[in-house]
Amino acid sequence: MSYKLLAKYNFIVIPSLMILSLIALIKSPYFTSEISPYVVLDFLITIPLIYFLLIRRRNINRITVVSTFVLGLVTASIFLPTSEQQMVVVVKNYFLLFLELGILLYVINKARLIYNNFRKLGNSVDFYEAITYSCKTILPSRAASFLGTEITVLYYTFFKWRFKELKKDEYSYTKEGSYNGVFLGLFLILMIETFVLHVLIVKTSVVLAWVLTILSIYTLLQLFAVWKSLYACPVCIDRAQKTIKLRFGFTGNIMLKVEDIESIVIHSSDFPEKNNVKYLSFLGAISGHNIIVNLKENITFEKIYGIKEETKSLAILIDDKESFKSVVENLKI
Repeated sequence: MSYKLLAKYNFIVIPSLMILSLIALIKSPYFTSEISPYVVLDFLITIPLIYFLLIRRRNINRITVVSTFVLGLVTASIFLPTSEQQMVVVVKNYFLLFLELGILLYVINKARLIYNNFRKLGNSVDFYEAITYSCKTILPSRAASFLGTEITVLYYTFFKWRFKELKKDEYSYTKEGSYNGVFLGLFLILMIETFVLHVLIVKTSVVLAWVLTILSIYTLLQLFAVWKSLYACPVCIDRAQKTIKLRFGFTGNIMLKVEDIESIVIHSSDFPEKNNVKYLSFLGAISGHNIIVNLKENITFEKIYGIKEETKSLAILIDDKESFKSVVENLKI
């Protein structure tokens, strides 16, 4: 029984024993400067290589080899004497930079492949969905959503400039509401606040003033990216699958089956103070709404940075609300 257990988890047991053996060697009187480079190579190359050979035929993501490398690097940094860490310092300073770049390129390339495959199949998918799905292959769900959001912000800020015309059963939501006015107001407030705070704080702390300024500028870029994504991510109805994809740029996304919808109500008045209606937009009530989607059961949907909310009634904005309601109701028949 114990042999089968060891065989099953040998990809954990063997590298762990190797790491412990190297730590024991470092702490022993037999450790010298002459063998120090070879110990570092064992931590950074031999152990990750052995780990890779042990998992190559298992259903384990190859990217975990990077985790083994990082574990070896951290262990070497902790247990090796400071005088013997020249090679470790070089790896930290240079190789980690290329490693991070490599992981980023891997994620983006995988997202591109996922995006293109979905497009070929005729499915409606946006960049955020593809990049988050890609990130989830190497990271926990919450971390993947966070990284996916940050990459998507850069994508919409600097690279996404062309927007396709709406196809049949695609609906925009940028004309009816007050989105443009809200975003313009937020832009102006942030710019003024950034300038004023910088002038006031720089007299006390130059470093703090620039840190706050950089954070404010990045917040402006995030708002700009969200605003652009509103034009790139329309609401979509799939008549064949009888599904509806509701969106608010890349910050709100939910797929609904028509059979799960109780009713579609055209409604633009303010809600009572106590109500159970949730907005798909992260801006909430200030962005406005003109449709309420009432559902048969509570559903959970995801907003920016993977924040999840639960509701049975969803407030959204659709420019051509009459057509949207008519199509959905016809699909319910």
